[in-house]
Amino acid sequence: MKVIKLYILFLLAFPYFLFSQPEKADFKLVSPKQVIPFSHYKYIRVLDIRHDTTNIGFVITKGLNNTALVIPETSLQDQIQNFLYFCADSSENGELLLQIRKMKFVQRPKTIDEEGYFLFRANLFSKENDSYKKIKGIDTLLIVPTMKDKNELQVEASSLITNFILANISQIHLVKESKSYFEVLKADSIEKSKLKAYCIGEYTNGVYTNYTSFKNQTPDYVPAKIVFRKNNIKRIKKINSEGKKTNADVKDIYAVIDKGKIYISAEFGYYTLFKFNYDFQCFGVGEVPHTNAEILLAGIVGGATG
Repeated sequence: MKVIKLYILFLLAFPYFLFSQPEKADFKLVSPKQVIPFSHYKYIRVLDIRHDTTNIGFVITKGLNNTALVIPETSLQDQIQNFLYFCADSSENGELLLQIRKMKFVQRPKTIDEEGYFLFRANLFSKENDSYKKIKGIDTLLIVPTMKDKNELQVEASSLITNFILANISQIHLVKESKSYFEVLKADSIEKSKLKAYCIGEYTNGVYTNYTSFKNQTPDYVPAKIVFRKNNIKRIKKINSEGKKTNADVKDIYAVIDKGKIYISAEFGYYTLFKFNYDFQCFGVGEVPHTNAEILLAGIVGGATG
């Protein structure tokens, strides 16, 4: 009897999975027409160290009514190597390494005036024997305010990536410190291992007004009172210099820890912050960009810059 029930359940579920596969959207880098003379580099290797490398976010499609996962038909490695080959005038055989730490499209199917976002965090290294030296880093949020053309966001994102690389192919590394391939590959976990917020088992109660105090687990002050409504923070009261209790503004607060439980501030209040797979995550309503909401939704809260 159990076998029959499971079989029926499978038959009912199969059409759902068959017809609910997400749409896919291609991402093609637009190769710049200019040629950069005196490049030190002819080759480039792409190292994508994101947790999820199956896609690079989602964009609107089909008349701005649906979304599609962005999955390049031609790998980023091949696309970037090809454009560098045609744009770099080099007699040298130098090699670059592009370390991608954050790369994501965010676009909602609402109206033609909806803003589109592209998050890009990467580092460019030069290879010397078996070590790598950093040339330049980028950590930015690209905002395309008017979506008259549904491909506009992808075009702007392409320019951001190619311009970042081309602006540095005539540069040599400015740092003396070199990294092994393992250190570049495991940069995320290595950096987090140095942050107290990721290593401790118990968190310090109090109010944190910025990322620095949160990662160091040094509260800026202890609240006079935290008012809850249905297990969610409604308001936080603090004591001013005159000893009077006043309501704290959510915009002035980065995070709150009460009885070991972490709450992050966002546009519409406070949301519980969970630690999952060595990362902090939250679920809630927020508008992008917003100092704290954008950081969390983008998954940058665990980065070295916060």
